[in-house]
Amino acid sequence: ETNMTWRAVLDGGLLAAETAGYTRGLANTLRSLGELSLRLSELPAARGYYERALPLYEQIGARLGLAHTLHALGDLSARLDDYPAARGYYDRALPLYEQIGARLGQANTLKSLGDLNRRLADYPAARGFYDQAEALYNAIGDTPGKLNTLLGNVQLARAQGDREAARAYCARLFALTDSTPAYRDHPVVAGWRREFADLIG
Repeated sequence: ETNMTWRAVLDGGLLAAETAGYTRGLANTLRSLGELSLRLSELPAARGYYERALPLYEQIGARLGLAHTLHALGDLSARLDDYPAARGYYDRALPLYEQIGARLGQANTLKSLGDLNRRLADYPAARGFYDQAEALYNAIGDTPGKLNTLLGNVQLARAQGDREAARAYCARLFALTDSTPAYRDHPVVAGWRREFADLIG
């Protein structure tokens, strides 16, 4: 019901922006509709909204909105196992984030590239992207980003059959969750503990 209410609000905003000829508002609303569709697992609809937003951001030179939309399309393509398309979108988003100094967006894209290369079994590239992402997350103090990058490194070490490295990353992962009250007893963290029980000393 809440999602449907948001869709109605966004649809109203879309109509208002189109009527007023407000390009930035139209692009932002389309991107928000894409995010809502993604949460509802309506993947073709999400792609359609993002692809409509993309040229509007390009038209007005809104680099942050453009980068966010490219990253979203990369995530969507990865979810659909279209890895070449995902890489193309991430490769377009990353320099935009760098140009405008959006370090969180840059870190998120590097982490996504790490995930992508891990799935493609290009393990050295994956490690390089994770290391770059972790350095940025540390610099800006983003705990969720650090956790997700450490998680990626545990999974990467496991895929490589490097149990010692997997245990080391796992220890760092849970040291961080245990020192952060918001995450210590989080259900997702409990799931990680079950998944990596064999690595926890």
